[in-house]
Amino acid sequence: IFDTINTDVVVLAVLAYVAFLHFTHASGDAQAPDSHRHLTAFAGKGWVTVPLAAAVLFPAFWYTVKRPYDSNVSLTQGIALEKGLDPQSGKMRFIYMEEIGDLFKRADRIQTTGRYEVREEYANYASELAKEPLVPAETKIVVVREALALLEESIRQDPAFARRYMYPSSLINMTFGVLQETHPGLARALAEKTLSWLQRAEGLAPTRPQVFLERGRALASLKRIDEAASAFQVVTKLIPWVKSPHLELFALYVSAGRFEDAAKEREKMAALPLALSVSDYDSLIRLCISRKAFSEAVALYQRRLALTPGDAVAMAHLAATYRDMGDMESARRTALSAAALSPQIAAGLQEFLKTLEDPK
Repeated sequence: IFDTINTDVVVLAVLAYVAFLHFTHASGDAQAPDSHRHLTAFAGKGWVTVPLAAAVLFPAFWYTVKRPYDSNVSLTQGIALEKGLDPQSGKMRFIYMEEIGDLFKRADRIQTTGRYEVREEYANYASELAKEPLVPAETKIVVVREALALLEESIRQDPAFARRYMYPSSLINMTFGVLQETHPGLARALAEKTLSWLQRAEGLAPTRPQVFLERGRALASLKRIDEAASAFQVVTKLIPWVKSPHLELFALYVSAGRFEDAAKEREKMAALPLALSVSDYDSLIRLCISRKAFSEAVALYQRRLALTPGDAVAMAHLAATYRDMGDMESARRTALSAAALSPQIAAGLQEFLKTLEDPK
């Protein structure tokens, strides 16, 4: 998938051997490059060159091919076991087995050129496992802490590369909610540690957007809203065409009850060529309704319906939002439009219209 020393060594060794055969054959040709005429000098001296080559190549093969191979086998086996079939839903989901962690840790212990990737894959597994409702919280925390320990080892081994600080910061941000539920003190301590790592990462990569994105997430988790907003604003300036920082900044304002700031950010998003999806709008709408930011929810519904003008269900939900904000006339008009679009939901909307006449 990627060019790495593990694959390049094999490819380049084969090419070198082909070149050796070609230039050895051509060494008697007057046109052969002078740099390759010396190859004939080794003829008949295999008793020297073969042991010498073996002494050099065998350790190189062991370190660059055999050990990475063993590590990659364990890593692949761990990744293959990450998911299992959910008997209830029939879908694949991330599962916990002690063997999975053992395989990742075995792949890491070999300590080859691919050790950083091994640790990052274990972190990916830990973050996905944290989302699974059927996995006990304590189990999730154990896996997260194991993954963090490996990522901190990467920082110690390669402290001059900003990516080494980004992965543990991202893992903590993604699993903060799980940690907060059962170990709030640990969650806060790790979030503070993230800010320390990101400070060092900024020194190494001062214009890297992800540094400020992860900082904003960590600060938001710590309820330091103004500082989080400033971090997200830096990201929106560095990469204004990417939607995720705008969405996160909007969500931050809504969650903090700063609806005027949220409205300004929504207008900024509308002015940019950002392709927000229906799913993006639905997520933001749910957040707004949960915070009773009904005006923002209505504005988002209107933009969402511009993408799917025939969506009667979304229109019916907009009608309910109008009712919740006290605009009964808009609720009635929108409900009637939804009923005209979909006879299947017309009966239910008739009941809804009755609630507008008698709110009790």
